Amino acid sequence: GAFHLTLLPGFYVAEAFWPPGKTNLVKPAPVHFSVAAGKTHAISFSFVPAAKKITGSVLFPNGKPVKDAEVAVYSSKTQQWESTSVDSAGQFTLKVGPGTWQVGLMPHDPASATWFSYGSFETVIFQGTGEETKTVVLQVQAADLKLIVKAVDAKGLSVNNAGIIVDTMSGGKMF
Repeated sequence: GAFHLTLLPGFYVAEAFWPPGKTNLVKPAPVHFSVAAGKTHAISFSFVPAAKKITGSVLFPNGKPVKDAEVAVYSSKTQQWESTSVDSAGQFTLKVGPGTWQVGLMPHDPASATWFSYGSFETVIFQGTGEETKTVVLQVQAADLKLIVKAVDAKGLSVNNAGIIVDTMSGGKMF
């Protein structure tokens, strides 16, 4: 499809998104452009089939599968996200296009998860347009640590109803 739009002179970015139900296509990269007064600028977006696959597994250090993870990939070039849930064997497959993809994961329900990830991402790079599959293994840590916090005054007596915040200082990130 095509359309015409009248704009004021300036700098713009244009993005294209899949048509409804066409998730097997790769989102084209955004186009940054400028328009001068009285000029016409034409933009063409090309959708290509998602011929690349990122497959893999999510495992505990003991090799047992993680069954409650969502695996996501992101392309900074196209600003495209794709995600999927692992199956009961901790396996996943995502269809993507060529380029560089960051692969990460998070629990479906962080409040009840029995594992955590340090937020590091695996990088997968695809070149060309042909079919290609790359496999990654994402390992998580068991969330089996316990923390006991006690608030006391100068005499060592308990302070009831004190506000306590516990936050990470590890520099990890989640998406």
